[in-house]
Amino acid sequence: MQERKPDPITDPIREAFLALCQSEFEKGSYEMTSEKNMAELAVQMQESGMRIAKAIMCSRLEDDPRRAGDKVVCRKCQGTLRIQERSQRRAVQTVLGEIEYVRAYGVCDRCGHSGAPLDEALGISAFGPSVDARKRICHAAVADGAVHIRELKNLQFPDAVFILDWAHAAQHLSDCSKALFGEGTNNAHAWYQIQKRRLWNGHVNVANGWPIGSGVAEGAVKQFALRLKGSEKFWNVSHTGAEEMLTLCALYHSGDGRWDRHWRKRAEPR
Repeated sequence: MQERKPDPITDPIREAFLALCQSEFEKGSYEMTSEKNMAELAVQMQESGMRIAKAIMCSRLEDDPRRAGDKVVCRKCQGTLRIQERSQRRAVQTVLGEIEYVRAYGVCDRCGHSGAPLDEALGISAFGPSVDARKRICHAAVADGAVHIRELKNLQFPDAVFILDWAHAAQHLSDCSKALFGEGTNNAHAWYQIQKRRLWNGHVNVANGWPIGSGVAEGAVKQFALRLKGSEKFWNVSHTGAEEMLTLCALYHSGDGRWDRHWRKRAEPR
């Protein structure tokens, strides 16, 4: 029987992965976790699983032949993508954490499209985090600027960017134009159009791909609560448990660890 020759590329990766699995397994032993309760154990096991999953993902990307960019067809015009860089390094934020990998990057001389073949094949956005991570990260809070809403945002999402709703900002510009030049005058209309254009051109949130209107959030709230009440309806009886159920649903769907933190705290001795 012919002896298998070790692969100089994959074998070190495999050995490192097995060493990681062994390390995580030992961290979960009784000797290492004897002082932890069930909730803390579950969190540790989940974190171990994430580290192992991240290692598998990194290995998967390194093993993907599309990262080399050989004989790639432009996805826009079906021309040939001319590779400019063979080993461009990129780090992307995913639900597994930050993943760093190397891939080719090229440009199509026919239509001018540029991109990384591996990113396009896997549906990885050209900028920012991966699509799945975008769904779970609270980038911004869009609201009309009311003080109590800003305070609530700072309490619940202190790291999120506050975005003033576009329609409300434009309405304030309209009110300013009327106060300055008189309602219905040509000067008021001209000034309003100029300032609104300036506001739009300087809107960094548009460039970041973030929403600039609170309508999406308001509509989401209505859909979120439909299981418990109708649209624009409110409970007039206390202690029904409805508000508590909505709170638990919000914790579960937040996707930023609030659900786990809530139950870890509940599991603490009182």
